[in-house]
Amino acid sequence: MTSPWYKEAWPHVELKRDQNAKDKFENRAGGFRFSTSVGGRATGEGGDRIVADDPHNMSEVKSDAKRKEVLDWWDNTMQTRLNDPKTGAFVVVMQRGHQQDLSGHILEKSGADYVHLCLPARYEGNKFHTVLGFDDPRTEEGELLWPERFDEVTLSAIEESFSSKSEAAGQLQQRPSPAGGAIFKLNWFKSYTKLPKFYRIVEHWDTAQKANTTSAYSCGQIWAEAHNGYYLLDVIRKRMEYPELKRSIQTRYALNRPDVVVIEDKSSGISVIQDLQESTTVPVVAWSVTGGDKENRAKAVADTIESGNVWLPESAEWLDVFLDEIEHFPGSKFKDQVDVMTQAIEYFKRRGGLTEGRDMS
Repeated sequence: MTSPWYKEAWPHVELKRDQNAKDKFENRAGGFRFSTSVGGRATGEGGDRIVADDPHNMSEVKSDAKRKEVLDWWDNTMQTRLNDPKTGAFVVVMQRGHQQDLSGHILEKSGADYVHLCLPARYEGNKFHTVLGFDDPRTEEGELLWPERFDEVTLSAIEESFSSKSEAAGQLQQRPSPAGGAIFKLNWFKSYTKLPKFYRIVEHWDTAQKANTTSAYSCGQIWAEAHNGYYLLDVIRKRMEYPELKRSIQTRYALNRPDVVVIEDKSSGISVIQDLQESTTVPVVAWSVTGGDKENRAKAVADTIESGNVWLPESAEWLDVFLDEIEHFPGSKFKDQVDVMTQAIEYFKRRGGLTEGRDMS
């Protein structure tokens, strides 16, 4: 504001002589710009424009706890800081680091109230328009955003410098996972329309502790093993209180008649296992997961999927949600469907192959 070019453009704007602090600048007309950090001092401050610039620390955005701190700060502190909610505006400028980072959170929760401008380093065919009249001028797939500064050689070197494709996709392409998937590529999965003879059918469950709107889902999947791999037949994913959860497991068992019902031996699953074993004839198996966290367990079965041994239906009402989580994992908002899938594949591999089975044709 004290530079010659600024004074030439806005000659009437001058700073107060006693308001030239690092975190707050005030001009002679009473306008000001106040700066704070995520979670920092905001009491008593408000504005006509509230701008969040890179609210996430990219080294911490994968942490659920650290990421939630930013989302809570935005929802519970900043939303009341506009001087006039009818005329004021929020502006968020950031790179993507997770499907449920602040941009993802805003687009999911109140995206219709925002203008979304996304400018990937390499054009991917998505046109974005703004109320300011700006359109991304690129038309060719892969066309560079700023070739005068980031030409092909420079951009390729930057892409290679990242520790993972997920990091490059988030910070350069503004996508929280590489195209087609991070750990799992969508084109690895095979598609079926007819069912072969199955050696065994297994119902897998990962049960959640609570059923409120922010908790994880309880997830059940019906898997079958055939001579050419593992088939996903059905998925139920729902927030359920204990009585409904128990009924759902029994209903699915009666409908699909699997050889066993495998339930992860933790959380509400402990009670479900005990209850079903004591009061029903459902063939329940208590399952203890091994192999570290969800991401490491997913990596452990990735080669099975890459080899073309996992089959999904060509169409199903649950398929789009399932594939979306698969594609964005481990940056997906929820991870329950991936975790049940990895447990199912691991179960089959631990139990060994069979040679005779059931004809589902």
